[in-house]
Amino acid sequence: DTDPPLHQQFRKVLNPYFSRGYLLKFEPAMRELARELIEPWIATGRCELVADYITPFTAGVLARVVFEEPDPSRTASAVAAVIRNATENTPESFLEVARCAAELLEKRRAEGTAGEGVLAALSSASVDGEHPLTLEEQVSVVMLLFLAGLDTTRGGIGLIVEQLIRDPELEGRFRVAGWERRDIDEYVRLVSPVKCLGRRATRDTEVG
Repeated sequence: DTDPPLHQQFRKVLNPYFSRGYLLKFEPAMRELARELIEPWIATGRCELVADYITPFTAGVLARVVFEEPDPSRTASAVAAVIRNATENTPESFLEVARCAAELLEKRRAEGTAGEGVLAALSSASVDGEHPLTLEEQVSVVMLLFLAGLDTTRGGIGLIVEQLIRDPELEGRFRVAGWERRDIDEYVRLVSPVKCLGRRATRDTEVG
């Protein structure tokens, strides 16, 4: 909801932490979380996919990426709050995530601005010239990341699975190493979880 040039300044702060290269360091944690979630139902071969896997997986991964807290107990608390918000979607669960974000941001500020990660970047960020972000603005950015990242990723994975169910021959593509680098962009184009950002042409235009 922020226009350029301010929008680009916020993106400049956040973009390095959502690149493929940076996120690869979370791959072991992502795989561990996936195994933990699959374990309870792998023997039966049945689950309620969104509730039992997609929601806790996307919430758990995003919480780890955004909060990136070295203290395991704080990480567990933050992840649990994000998963509760993703499943309950109540004002109370939303505020609980905001409180976690504020506490961890204050911790970063108290420790100084050293280190990397989303919270460290926000705690030392300045936009619009020399305007350091207030704690309220920092928390707002964190909450926007969760609002934007949870439902879209959850919807995207669910829609991809639906395509796989409708066309079982696609499974063969999924079993070829590197499929995600070849096919993900096309899946997101085909079954985009975001369809509300329309554009109105200002003049007659030929597309394609």
